[in-house]
Amino acid sequence: MKKSQFPFKSLLIITVVTFLLYLFWGNTFAYPLIIQLRAKKVLIFLLVGVSSSISTLAFQCIVNSRFLTPGILGMESFYRLIQTLLYFFGFRFIQTTLLPATQFLLVVAIMVLSFWALSHFSWQNISYDLHSVLLIGMVIGMLFSSISTFFQVLMDPNEYDRLQMKLFPTFQNVNTLVLVLA
Repeated sequence: MKKSQFPFKSLLIITVVTFLLYLFWGNTFAYPLIIQLRAKKVLIFLLVGVSSSISTLAFQCIVNSRFLTPGILGMESFYRLIQTLLYFFGFRFIQTTLLPATQFLLVVAIMVLSFWALSHFSWQNISYDLHSVLLIGMVIGMLFSSISTFFQVLMDPNEYDRLQMKLFPTFQNVNTLVLVLA
């Protein structure tokens, strides 16, 4: 057995045992309901863990640094800016009339189209090296964060409270359709 495979196998066994203990440990009183709720959380944990680890590992391989993460490019700052602008300019109909899955797809489409437009129009005739792209990503992320903070300061406190509930993730109330889409 290779030395590089041992930590992976042991971590996989520990993970599976931990998830099984989480699923089946506890009261026997409403056992099917408890398993159903916990199974949904386990799927969420797996989705978040696998997607964040794959994106971080791929990013670290591309930039050849184990210290940098994809957060340096400012994608979460851009997500925060989109949500802040939607709440600030009163697009309440998006939150009230559209289904959560449609809201999710709308925000993903806005982010993809915006970053495509940003990369297509601003970097069209200029070839950057990797360090320049990382530096530009940091600057754009700080710009997005500053703009969203500015609009959050101007916001009504009730709207700001709703925005904060939207921005901070929770594992308690998860829409399964959005989970399937993700």
